[in-house]
Amino acid sequence: MKGSLLCLAILIAVQTISAKSPLSNQRILPESYPATKTPTTSSKTTNQSTISLAIDPNLTCNQEMMISYGLGGNPKPLLQAHQYCPSVVQNCCTPDDERSTMYMWTTDSKNKIERYYEVYLYSLKYILGYSEEGFLLARDYEKSTKIECKQAAADYNTMNLNPKLTLEMYNTFVTSLARMGDIRRGFYCTLCDARTQNKLEDFWASTNLFYQDRIYFSKEFCQKLVDHTIRASYFTVNYLKRFSETLATLMNCKSGSTDKLVYDIPFWTRQQVKNCFFFKSKYFFFFCENYCEKFHLTRASDILDGDLANLKKFVDHISKYRLDVFYNPSNNILMDGMTFEESYLKDMYPEVMSDTVFFRAGSEQQVMLDKFKTDVVYYGGMDPFEAAQGSKYELVLASAPVFKAFAAIISVILLWVA
Repeated sequence: MKGSLLCLAILIAVQTISAKSPLSNQRILPESYPATKTPTTSSKTTNQSTISLAIDPNLTCNQEMMISYGLGGNPKPLLQAHQYCPSVVQNCCTPDDERSTMYMWTTDSKNKIERYYEVYLYSLKYILGYSEEGFLLARDYEKSTKIECKQAAADYNTMNLNPKLTLEMYNTFVTSLARMGDIRRGFYCTLCDARTQNKLEDFWASTNLFYQDRIYFSKEFCQKLVDHTIRASYFTVNYLKRFSETLATLMNCKSGSTDKLVYDIPFWTRQQVKNCFFFKSKYFFFFCENYCEKFHLTRASDILDGDLANLKKFVDHISKYRLDVFYNPSNNILMDGMTFEESYLKDMYPEVMSDTVFFRAGSEQQVMLDKFKTDVVYYGGMDPFEAAQGSKYELVLASAPVFKAFAAIISVILLWVA
């Protein structure tokens, strides 16, 4: 009976994986922000909606900022739908600007972001996937006479990073990254939207009288950011860091290497993540403001978009010693064996780490947003999620959905073994 259940689960999963190849590009976007589906209305309904809207006469377009990013811009926002941003109605972009943004997106920013995110996810799979081999090493050194090895074994076992938790962690990272992708693919919507520009300009004119290098985001944006990402960030500071360091120590115990690897996350960053995770429901703004300030509008954030510099150290270490240290060097539960992954990561790290600014200002660099700092305010500020909703600037992550099927296999196998 158990054997039949196992075979049935594997057959179903194989059929699912065959329909969605793990190496094919899969769209990982939230249901609340669909990439291609937009509301369809009759021309009569659309005209009625357009007539009912009124442009605030006080709204202006920040042409200085738009010129810096290769756009001409309107002096005043027009009551004109944006062809790629359904949520943008009070539009600062001309039709030529809209076409230019799509060209810049498809030829530059999209490729940067997709490569960065893909390398990040492959790095996570490569490291976390060896959790079972880590358990075998911990078993070997539970009674070691070397204090460091014995302590590492005990610490590893207390994490209880079983296959189910490993899969849950990885899927949490994927979900968080998809939500970050929503903001990234809405960047040009944010530039064109008079609403976000107006809120940004208000603070530029007043608060930035003394601070000329700030971008101010709203409390509402911070709340959404926390809802979508805080669990993954907590896994990073509380599990990924600890797991990576302990696994590297156990590998050193067997290989004899003296390389002491540290997953560098500043103490205050770890505290900010933990405080926001545990107290977000009761004291949200007090404990989560600093966490939200880790976000940046135009460049990668280590804690939110993935810290490739830290992950690379551990990928290199595992790659160097796994053949000599692990009982089964191909026993990576998040990958189907070891094929191209190591060479792929080795080739891609220099490229994606050389430039982590996803949206660079052009030749007319009057406003370089990548040089600005992030601040979160209780009243006012901008919310990029508003303009990004329904964005048609498509962003794809490779092979992530396959883990739903893979998780089903693992769950049935664990039940069968039990």
